[in-house]
Amino acid sequence: MFILNLIFYPILYLYLNKNVQAITINTVAIGYYGREDIYRFMTNEFNNYSKENNLNITLSLNTFTPENSTQEIRDYESTLEILFKKGSNKYDFIIYDNVYTPKFCPYLLNLNKYIPKNHIDTYNSQILSNVGSCKNEIVGLPVILDFTLLYSNRKLLNKYKKNIPTTWNELLETASYILEKEKQLNNTDIMGFSGLINGKIKKKRIKNIIINN
Repeated sequence: MFILNLIFYPILYLYLNKNVQAITINTVAIGYYGREDIYRFMTNEFNNYSKENNLNITLSLNTFTPENSTQEIRDYESTLEILFKKGSNKYDFIIYDNVYTPKFCPYLLNLNKYIPKNHIDTYNSQILSNVGSCKNEIVGLPVILDFTLLYSNRKLLNKYKKNIPTTWNELLETASYILEKEKQLNNTDIMGFSGLINGKIKKKRIKNIIINN
């Protein structure tokens, strides 16, 4: 319930004091990798809470899934960008991959103006600064944090007799060590870690990445 409070408290704060009888809040998300079940659970929990406390607020979840859409993740983000540029008010809350925060930043609200600081402070500040901040503004709050896969460059790991990292500290230590050693060999075309690989990077630079999520 603590996590749900973190997620849905902004909904209450933004809408509770409005002079209306009932409110429907439209949310959109992409439901790949089993995440639809997570979003559905959160939505049901909030709606049950709203009903039990006579809030007259209903959260309506719209998800793009392999069953109801041919959209892939990048297509979903493109759809969101089109809606942003049109100034569409079709959705009130939008769940998206945080790698697109810089791209969507001009269209997002500065939540510091709408949500009390003591609520924002309940989030891990380092995570929030990495995934929900843009131009010194809080424009998004994390819903879930997960990592589906972790690829390791076995060639480089074996070269320096390093094991596949199993913790963040090991990942940072291993990547930093190999980066330094490779730079000593004048290999500057190398990345220590990449959170997302696609397009040109995937084709041209994957061999020069030590760790990839």
